[in-house]
Amino acid sequence: MISSLIVLHCELDKTNKLSNVLKGFETKFLCFRPVTCVRQIFIFCNLSVEEQASLALLVQCISDKVSVCELSKGYQAYEFLLRWSVGLLNATQHHNDRFVLGKCRSLWTSFCEEKSNELKGHPFLKVMQQLMSDAHSIRSIIERNLSHLPPTTRIEQTEALCLEQRKLRERDENAGSIRFIYPFLAELASGPTEDTEKTIEKLSKKISSLQKELSAQNRNKTIEPNPESKKEKSALSMTQMAIAACWAKRQFKNKLQSHGQDEELAVNLGNPQ
Repeated sequence: MISSLIVLHCELDKTNKLSNVLKGFETKFLCFRPVTCVRQIFIFCNLSVEEQASLALLVQCISDKVSVCELSKGYQAYEFLLRWSVGLLNATQHHNDRFVLGKCRSLWTSFCEEKSNELKGHPFLKVMQQLMSDAHSIRSIIERNLSHLPPTTRIEQTEALCLEQRKLRERDENAGSIRFIYPFLAELASGPTEDTEKTIEKLSKKISSLQKELSAQNRNKTIEPNPESKKEKSALSMTQMAIAACWAKRQFKNKLQSHGQDEELAVNLGNPQ
């Protein structure tokens, strides 16, 4: 979810000199655009490869025309949104603007009402729900425990909270992938031996295909891996784990059968508790 997040941060276009270009972000993509008194932020989620390429061209059109034009992706983008929504970016409020989160929540509610059809089942909903919840928790800690601290200390501790919350979300998403893998491996490992042999053969072909795709991407790799590359690497790891489970099941079964033990025990060994 968060890994597909893209955020563009620009200074406020007070003279409307870039209004046509900036309007293109909202007409071409599903884009949430919260605007405050000093900045505007464009939030995208789950863009296709073609849409990302189109977005990059639009960003190039404005990057040399404004003093602030920052593009971030994935968990880096999520951490930026946390820092912004809890008020860390507003220097005029001593980096402790308690009104940003309320305005963001209000704008998001209006956006959901306006784009209700497009947002049905879209990852945007889950990501923004997580952001609002995390930002609310951090703001509560600031008000309860950090408000009495010197500004420099409060800012440092707030930044640390945002970073830690980003890491927690990243670990949670990775753990979710692992939780998905376990039943898949258990099903493979508990099947009949002849089915396991066929499964290993199929998975081996899948690994070969994934490795070729990743090798092709590495020959044309950019500075930052794209989300598709990360997904394929994850798929490759899952497939390799599946083969390991099948192989272990076969080895256990052969070992137990050589000692004349019940075949059902070999099946049970393939089911993680």
